[in-house]
Amino acid sequence: MDALIICLIVAMTLAALIWMAVTFLDPHHRIPFRERRTAHWPVAAGIIEAFDTRPGSRGKPVTLSLYYSYEVNERFYSGKFDTVYDSFDSAYFVWLRWKGARIPIRYNRAAPSVSFFPEWTWRREQPAGFDRPPAG
Repeated sequence: MDALIICLIVAMTLAALIWMAVTFLDPHHRIPFRERRTAHWPVAAGIIEAFDTRPGSRGKPVTLSLYYSYEVNERFYSGKFDTVYDSFDSAYFVWLRWKGARIPIRYNRAAPSVSFFPEWTWRREQPAGFDRPPAG
């Protein structure tokens, strides 16, 4: 029994060390995985068109879904991204600031209907030709 406990402790310690090494030694660890995975996709100009909210239960945050459209090879596509806020009011006021914003949309060249809004990168790099990210 003692050997089993020692083995579990050693295994958990080893797993924690590996996790820390991967997390802190990876130079890109602060960039979300999907942003890294889609970094080579081409970029199209998108526009925030609509929103929807999903209320959290008591004391839980509200999910704000922002819907965007973009054009590739003279065809229009749409997508959405979710972000979380403390209340419906704060989500709604963010929507008012985002409405109509020109945003960069990454899309899969082989399947243009597959898209991703790199919000994390957009907020930090603010690429030319697109609107500045709204506060909040």
